[in-house]
Amino acid sequence: YQRRVRATQKKVDEVEINLKAHEAKTQDMEKVLAAANQNIEVLRKQLEFIQKQIAGVQTAEEKRLIEMRPITSPASQGYKETYQEEKCPLEMRIIVPSSIHEYEEIYQRFLKGILIYIPPKESNLGVIKLSISDLENPLEGTFDLSRCGDTWKYLSISTGYRKGKKAENAGKLEIWLTPRFLIEKELNTSTQHLQEVFPAKWKADAPVGIFWTWGSESNLALYDYLTSQSMDEISNNNLYKKWRQGVRMRLPPGRKSSNPLLAPRGRMAKQARTPFYVQFGNSCLPKFS
Repeated sequence: YQRRVRATQKKVDEVEINLKAHEAKTQDMEKVLAAANQNIEVLRKQLEFIQKQIAGVQTAEEKRLIEMRPITSPASQGYKETYQEEKCPLEMRIIVPSSIHEYEEIYQRFLKGILIYIPPKESNLGVIKLSISDLENPLEGTFDLSRCGDTWKYLSISTGYRKGKKAENAGKLEIWLTPRFLIEKELNTSTQHLQEVFPAKWKADAPVGIFWTWGSESNLALYDYLTSQSMDEISNNNLYKKWRQGVRMRLPPGRKSSNPLLAPRGRMAKQARTPFYVQFGNSCLPKFS
């Protein structure tokens, strides 16, 4: 009986030793967990501090961008970028190519121009407004018409002027919003095909012209144009009606073409009938919500 008691006591002692060892390990784990929680709190505070710094930098950068409104000018044309003077409002402070400083007022207003798409009544689309100033190159950019129904399939609207065929414009009507000063600066180089119009048929009181070309046409000298209206007058109706007010191209004798621009007056193809307007800054008509 005594031997059994001693054996049992020995087992009890071993259990107590193991229990104390387990309690010691538990205390160690609690210390490790407490230290980890402390480290997590330190890291959380550091993260909050870094986030505040990032937010401050972003706010400062956004403010700088709003004040400067940089717009990439066409370096390929040899323009040198300089900032406009402080007299311009913050929201329209932009970069003016140094080679056209004498036309700065016209350039400023051109950049405020908006291409406006009026969808059909049965469409669930709202009025779409695309700003010239949002183009990567305001003097040589193409509007993204993907939001304007299926117009992108048969129509391309750009700033600048046509310099050659573009594969993506095959079978499309091209409409060009062209500042007069751009043609004047480059008349003896890449705009020679416009010499029939400039300067004889394009006076200085029409600072912006509109040209209609056919994307599949190789001859750059074939185009319809409107170069007789002020920016306010251009803004008072849609581009199809502007085409009706413009001058028609003429094919050489014996030449045939499927170009829709050659349709009889009043029978313009679907491409030109799409209701797009161009509204320049300071223009009062038309207004769209």
